[in-house]
Amino acid sequence: MKFFLGMWMITMFVGGSYAKIINYPRAQGITGLDPASQWNHYTSEVLANIYEGLVKFRGETYRVSPLLSTRWEMREGGRVWRFYLRRGVKFHDGSPFTADSVVFTFKRQKGSHFEARRFLLSFLRDVEKVDDYTVDFKLGSPCPLFPRILANPLAYIVKPYRGKFLPIGTGPFKLEAWNRGKFVLLKANENYWGRKPFIDGVRFSVVSNPYSRVLQLRNGNADVISRLSRKEYEDVKDIPTITVWKFPLLNINFITFNIKKPPFDDIRVRKAVTYLINRRKLVKLVFGELAEPVFFPLPPSLSSMKGLPPVPEYDPEKGKKLLQEAGYGKGLRCTLYYLQGSPFGDVASVLSRSLVYMGVIIKPVGLSRPVLTHKVVYGDFEMALGGWVADCPDPGNFLYSMLFPFSFRARKSNSLPEVKKLLILASTTPDGKKRREIYLKVVRIIMSRYVTVPLFRSYLVVAHRREIKGLKINPKGYLIFSQVRAE
Repeated sequence: MKFFLGMWMITMFVGGSYAKIINYPRAQGITGLDPASQWNHYTSEVLANIYEGLVKFRGETYRVSPLLSTRWEMREGGRVWRFYLRRGVKFHDGSPFTADSVVFTFKRQKGSHFEARRFLLSFLRDVEKVDDYTVDFKLGSPCPLFPRILANPLAYIVKPYRGKFLPIGTGPFKLEAWNRGKFVLLKANENYWGRKPFIDGVRFSVVSNPYSRVLQLRNGNADVISRLSRKEYEDVKDIPTITVWKFPLLNINFITFNIKKPPFDDIRVRKAVTYLINRRKLVKLVFGELAEPVFFPLPPSLSSMKGLPPVPEYDPEKGKKLLQEAGYGKGLRCTLYYLQGSPFGDVASVLSRSLVYMGVIIKPVGLSRPVLTHKVVYGDFEMALGGWVADCPDPGNFLYSMLFPFSFRARKSNSLPEVKKLLILASTTPDGKKRREIYLKVVRIIMSRYVTVPLFRSYLVVAHRREIKGLKINPKGYLIFSQVRAE
């Protein structure tokens, strides 16, 4: 599929007419141009440079700052949120940004197939225009974290349209061309309401081979690459012409068990596997210094809760004893699913090799995302590797994902309805102290029943030419090019 706008042709880039176009090769292309209809890192990273939300994240703690709104206030105990909009903002085509734009953006999602409606905004009852620069969001239940939710890509503001969707936002770059599976080309928005971009554009090209991306960076044909593996990191970290960042994402990676299907319907087996996994060795072998082991079902910055049960450390003798008690003294065989093409393949391989000496024979199987999602949601699995990067810095965002990974629908592989009720209660509790107490109960249940094995927290690794200045990374790991200079 090809999607071209304007007269700023790709051939001019190839011919070298534009010296300030940043070339950014990535492993995958984008899946679409509508921010409310997808949930994909590679797509969201591009759209984060085209569109803007009412607010934005900043810093590792996901603090929220004004963007298309200047301020907001909570009303009626969190059931109504009023946002005051920024004046003087225009969309890429010159049309004004007003309250009508906000109302249209969210009303179009109601009762539709949009990912935003089914996930982040499932509790939104209505959005109403108060005046041209004031809007009220009315919720079905109190949501103290609502502004943080609106900082996510699924809540980006789009220009109102009739009929066919047009990729027009208010951001520092606008879409110039998209050739599906090959590249996306963005052009600087010269009429941007904020500080104007210093570069002419960004080219997000698709280069599936990671070593080809590294080679392009080393020989100057690429300006920046991201999501580097350990091997790629080792290849570039000591090159004087390249700058390397290790960015600490708010994420967690884990094993989820199907606790309603043998052998993991037996808590002794789940506990045994937990004792048999050496997280520190696993992280060292697979990631080196690009990850850190995690023992609680929360990232380190969110796991400072008092009263948590002791962390199950690596103890092979305890693990073997539990397997013996559960009737697997002669060995345990199981299948471990993971997302094909992801770093989880290396994790699964190391787990398989290390546990075989302890009588646990793991068969790693890589699956495409749709197949993996279907199997986990409908309980057609034994173990699966999963991961989560925060939508907002709240324990519930992680706890829900660990119990219901890959989908927010009810899973058929666990039987913890009380946990789901607690998480729903926490999400509607305005009082921060009470909300933490509820999350503490959930963590205790998860850890005491061994429904998951937290494994590690990974870092986002970005490398770029030293001449590139001003590159930003937002807390979700998207590269932001609005203030990049090519010196």
